[in-house]
This record gives sequence, structure tokens and C-alpha cells, in this order.
Amino acid sequence: MVHKHHYSEKSQQELRQFLVDWIVDDIQPINVVTSPKFRQFIYQLDPTFIMPCPETVKGIIHTAYNFSFPKLQQIIKSQAKSVSLTLDLWTAKNRQGYLGITCSFLNNKFELCEFILDLAYVRYPHTSQNIFETLEQI
Repeated sequence: MVHKHHYSEKSQQELRQFLVDWIVDDIQPINVVTSPKFRQFIYQLDPTFIMPCPETVKGIIHTAYNFSFPKLQQIIKSQAKSVSLTLDLWTAKNRQGYLGITCSFLNNKFELCEFILDLAYVRYPHTSQNIFETLEQI
């Protein structure tokens, strides 16, 4: 009889973080964790890993955001003399408009730093007023 090795809670959290990093970095849908084939694949690799639900994945991403956002603010305050904002508006297949906002600046070492500040929904019609209101909220 084979006994399964169970990970400690800390090890499970680390493995979940690796999974979420992959989801975010490779732009995978969060609900990939509900895919029966993906779950089967992970189970074959490691039957003791407990797959998180989509809500847990969202929670991990939210926690990372809450941790990173103040650090990003501090980097911009301490290193940027001035910033350039790049706005990109596009319409998704479902005909909803989205505004991408990127912040760029040269740091103290004259290295280019770029951060995506937000990808935000813009209500229809995509008038300058609606775009401005979305940008103002961000």
C-alpha cells in the first residue's frame, strides 16, 4: 500500500502561489483551475496537491495587489520626477470598451520603468467625457 505524502499548509500555499503566478504571467483564465483535464493533469503530476477554487485564486491575486500597490506608489514617488501616461482604448469581442493605462518614467539611473496602472471598463458610448470620467476614477 502506497501512502500519499501530504504537504504542510505552508507548502500548499507556496504551490498555489506558483500556480497563480503562471495564471497571471501567461494570461490564463482564472477558471482554468476548474478544467477537468487540467485538474487530471495536475493530479497525475502530484496527487497530494489541493487545487484551489477560482475564488481562492482571485483572493491570492487580490492579496498580491494589496501588497504591491503601496510599493508601486512609493517607487513612483521616490524615483519619478515626471511620468508619461499612455492610454489605449479598445473594444472587446463582446463590444464592451476598455481603457489600458500605462505609466512610464526614467528612474534615478535613467532606466525606463513601465507599469500598467489599470485595465478599466469604459461605458458606452466611448465619448471623450466617458473616457475622461474613467481616467479620473483611476
